Amino acid sequence: MKTLSDVVQNLGTNDSPERFKRIYLLLVFSSLILILALSFTVITRQNRENLIENIGFHSEKTALALLSSESHIIHTTDRDGADTLAIHPADLAPLDLNIRLFLQPFNIVKIKIYNRDMRIIYCTEPQLIGKSDRSNQRLKDAFAGNRQTVLKERQSVTDLSEERRLDVDVAEVYAPVRNQRGLVVGVFELYSDIGELKKSFREHLHSSVGTIFIALVLLSLASYIIIIRESAALRTAYQLLETLATVDPLTGIYNRRQLLCRAAELYSLMKRSHEKLPAGIGLGVIMIDVDFFKLVNDTHGHLVGDSILQELSKRIETMLRPYDVFGRYGGEEFLLFLPNTSRDEAKLIACRILNAVSGEPYHAGELSLKVTTSIGCTWTDAHDENLDAILRRVDNLLYEAKNSGRNQVVCRL
Repeated sequence: MKTLSDVVQNLGTNDSPERFKRIYLLLVFSSLILILALSFTVITRQNRENLIENIGFHSEKTALALLSSESHIIHTTDRDGADTLAIHPADLAPLDLNIRLFLQPFNIVKIKIYNRDMRIIYCTEPQLIGKSDRSNQRLKDAFAGNRQTVLKERQSVTDLSEERRLDVDVAEVYAPVRNQRGLVVGVFELYSDIGELKKSFREHLHSSVGTIFIALVLLSLASYIIIIRESAALRTAYQLLETLATVDPLTGIYNRRQLLCRAAELYSLMKRSHEKLPAGIGLGVIMIDVDFFKLVNDTHGHLVGDSILQELSKRIETMLRPYDVFGRYGGEEFLLFLPNTSRDEAKLIACRILNAVSGEPYHAGELSLKVTTSIGCTWTDAHDENLDAILRRVDNLLYEAKNSGRNQVVCRL
């Protein structure tokens, strides 16, 4: 069964709330870019399809309206057993004038009319009349009954008013014309200047993507604020969890597991740097046990006993250096590791601790109790033994101090 320490150790520093917050920001940023890219692609494609459909529909309606208006000139005739559009050459001049007047309200810059033979029978560019375009696949598809629309960019184009337009976006629409029986008898090819319409669609694209971007940013900010608030609570819980896993809740010093972990780190570091350490410098180990502590608990209660352990740990901490490792080994036993320490320094510190913890009485409420301790002290340079052997030795020295009358230090180095 996993302990709380196992859970925290498995979490590690990489699973802190700050890491989760960084991951969230990365995901938000990546998602924002991805959604905007997809939105731009989808809306652009949809706008283009709508533009093509819109232009094609209106161009076809314009062609049918023109055909209806000029039906006395653009007529259907039978040729080789098939109906086809036809225009008498003498009618081309008045037809051209009528078409230009008719198309003036529209943004059409050029128009061609094909007969069944794919030959141009009318064009706003007179030099093209009479020419055929049999290799034009879109024209063939139009004669098959399918309206065709293609968007192009032209460097220049001459409109129906004989004015030259530069850098024009043009839609070429091939609109089939049918007779009363529904058969295709000709095709109108209309060239429309779609610059303004394309601009309108582009503005719609920017507006749509901008709206999506603002909505996503606001949503992300709202989510981030919630994450910040929740991560603060999570950070507090994480710190509490870490504290509970490493610190003894009664005394506020290391618990047994964390104490031994730190001791193992110190011992391993000392072994790795053994050759670099000055002669006579190693690791001091001190074990402290409160004398007759069970009697204190049985006589005065556990609250008094807890108060004594708290005060005792504080007294010991005042004697330590910043890099010493001190913790509660279990019950009323405490363990102290002194890195970068000589034999004499370890023994001197053990004696100072004995005087500090036993010199003054302990106060718990109105009680004033004299408490003594027994201390075992040893030293190692990690030359020919392991940490477990050191702990067994210092434990034996502690019991030797207790069996020798208590309230003393037994030190064997």
